[in-house]
Amino acid sequence: MNQKFLGVMLISILIISCNTVKKAVATTISQGNVVTQNYKEEITFDYYQKFIFVSLTINEKDYQFIYDTGNVLTAIDDDVAGEIVADYKDFSARLKDANDGSRNTELITVKKINIGNIEFENIGAQITDLSAISESLGCKEIHGVIGSNLIRKAKWQIDYKNKTIVFSDHLESLIPNTNDYSINTVGLDFNQMKLEVKLNNESLNYLLDTGYNGFIKSNLETFKKIKNQENFDYLESYNIGFSAFSKNIDTTYYSSIKNISLNTINFQNQIVNFRRTKIPLIGNRFLEHYLFTIDWNTKKIYLAPVKKMKEDFFRKFEIAFGPNYKTNTINITRVLSNNNELTLGTKLLKINNIDVSKFNKDELCEFWKKHEYALFNNFDKLSIEISNNGTPKEIELVKKEFLKS
Repeated sequence: MNQKFLGVMLISILIISCNTVKKAVATTISQGNVVTQNYKEEITFDYYQKFIFVSLTINEKDYQFIYDTGNVLTAIDDDVAGEIVADYKDFSARLKDANDGSRNTELITVKKINIGNIEFENIGAQITDLSAISESLGCKEIHGVIGSNLIRKAKWQIDYKNKTIVFSDHLESLIPNTNDYSINTVGLDFNQMKLEVKLNNESLNYLLDTGYNGFIKSNLETFKKIKNQENFDYLESYNIGFSAFSKNIDTTYYSSIKNISLNTINFQNQIVNFRRTKIPLIGNRFLEHYLFTIDWNTKKIYLAPVKKMKEDFFRKFEIAFGPNYKTNTINITRVLSNNNELTLGTKLLKINNIDVSKFNKDELCEFWKKHEYALFNNFDKLSIEISNNGTPKEIELVKKEFLKS
């Protein structure tokens, strides 16, 4: 089966293209250290829209940063950069993002960053515009991104279930037996850890990326290799993608992959998306099934299971909708291509008889926070009212299963 969708998928990751990394950037990536020794620190995090938000302190002021193992260099939003005491380098690099967008960015040295009670000093960072990510997150404030250049200076253990992170300079304080659940990473380029993953026996290296809120994102080359396999079922959609510096519309294919393996871990019938990308990703929707520990020095991760990987399915309404935080409206973000009644971007007036047409930003944030999960998970039918050339039109949505295991 091949059904075509129009849709929106938000990707909030920052990637520095290896082709743009020069000597000054490499120095910025490697510099810095942890002041404290023989430490073990525990902090909590906010798991918002499957992103890990960590509170850190710079110059005695608290900021909200995304914890992002896939981002080479710590990033600070230019809106708050003026508040931070830092040494500016006589160098600006042109950096690329996940969509091949590029921008000149200033490189700095942040003299002191505190995470919990632990002090990191002389950490390299970039000043950049994070407005695209802020737009996709909507109501969650973001001041920066903790990149792998800082993360590699400690051992980290992420507990998604309890929303805590423990970090230390001694792996044994996190994992008593380091032989348990260990996986060797591959391709440790510019502090980026990659894992070899097989999708229906097609092997590829995937970037370990806590800045990606999805499960597994593969590339079109892999899709083409497994497309002709027997009983291979997929959906096609058009998506708007956000990354650090750019926004584009691209095609994404969704498929239920029968067999997925990562080292000794094997699981079946999971929805994977395939799209045009230079860097395939494995993200938080996969990692949240484990107590996840990282040791950059030994190039190993540890995945201790905490919940079973259930078989996935693609059972959804024929359209999807979501908030537009620029216009404070809710709009259609995905629609079947053979549906002539609805178009991408159409404004919703009502959802189940609730007026959603006159929100301010705070009201839109509150509504979406309160109702998003229930709308897409607790209902098999929804009634929506749209504006059809200025005339209200009521439509009933029925949930369907588009991909079967």
